[in-house]
Amino acid sequence: MPRWPLLAAALLLPGCPASPVAPREVHANLRVPLPDGWRAQGSQGALLVGPPGSPVLQLESLGRELPGLEQLTTPLKREKVTVLAKESSDDFRAVRYRLAEGEEAFLAVHRLPGRTVWCASLKGARADELPQALQVCRGLGAADGGAEGP
Repeated sequence: MPRWPLLAAALLLPGCPASPVAPREVHANLRVPLPDGWRAQGSQGALLVGPPGSPVLQLESLGRELPGLEQLTTPLKREKVTVLAKESSDDFRAVRYRLAEGEEAFLAVHRLPGRTVWCASLKGARADELPQALQVCRGLGAADGGAEGP
């Protein structure tokens, strides 16, 4: 059974529909750059990524627009986390944070042609694995050069 991302409620951002958006098969036509020794496996419409038997990252493809950085951080602040770093570009947003109990995590969003992929570290991910997991999310691309998947 997969370990769900920390603060999954952060996906329900202000200004988004109140009902959850059904995820698309995230792995359809998606190029995922994996660090040496890491694997990816599909699980209930999501893709779990990490060392064999120990996923550290969950990817979900949602039909939402790319949120602004403030939209991404506001739900985290309500959970009283400490924001450690923010990153923003034309097609990518990420927030790395620390929970009250000291565990570090991140939430990121990458806009690709025809979809938006949400990336979240999983509970239990080690702090030394987070930079690699974040790089996986940064490096996502369309496997066929940009066409939308089924």
